[in-house]
This record gives sequence, C-alpha cells and structure tokens, in this order.
Amino acid sequence: MTAHSCPSPAISARILDKAVWARVNVVLTNPETTASELDQLRKEDPTTEDFEVVKCAIADGDRQVENLTANLALFTNSQAAAPVVARLDQLQQHRTALIDEREAVLARRISWEDAQTRLDDLTA
Repeated sequence: MTAHSCPSPAISARILDKAVWARVNVVLTNPETTASELDQLRKEDPTTEDFEVVKCAIADGDRQVENLTANLALFTNSQAAAPVVARLDQLQQHRTALIDEREAVLARRISWEDAQTRLDDLTA
C-alpha cells in the first residue's frame, strides 16, 4: 500500500444513506440546528478572498507587461529581445487563465447571492 492509497475506498450506500437521513432529520426537526445551519450559510461572502487574490494577480501581471513592454523598446537586437517577447506571451496566457478564474469566482458569488435570497424567502 502506498502513502496515497486507501485500503477501503468504497462505502456501503445503505450506511451512507442512513447517516445522511439521520442528519437531515436532525436539521429539519431541531430549530436550533436549523438556525445554526442557516447562520453558517449566511456568513460573509465565501468568494471575497478568492476574488481579491485573482484581482491582485491580474494587476501584478499587467504591471509586469507594462515594465517588459517599456524595456522592450530599448532593445535594438531582435534576438536579444526574444526572451522578453516569450515572457510577454506567457504573461498573456496567464492573464487569460486568471480572467477565466475570475469569471468562475463571480459565478460562485452569484450562486451564493441567489442562495441568500432563497434563505431570505425561507425565513420571511
């Protein structure tokens, strides 16, 4: 057995089903548990930190592109400039990936906001 292997990766559906329904029963029949679960869902937007990290990474990449572009104008030899051009290409690819990630974070934020609205409807 390796450090990453699991000796028993499966769980009986019967056992899992019983545990899940026991938890559902507690949540639905115990007002304190229900209130606690709702409070947990109402905590601060879980995407705020992710969004800030992506926003900062995009801004950092944009600064690097600005600096490299300004320095690229100083090169008179295209062979000497090739590594700078290659780095600019890498930064652009990374920026595209970060924008995709930002869109995914924003989609998660919208889902969280929709859940907040549904919770408001439930508690009204």
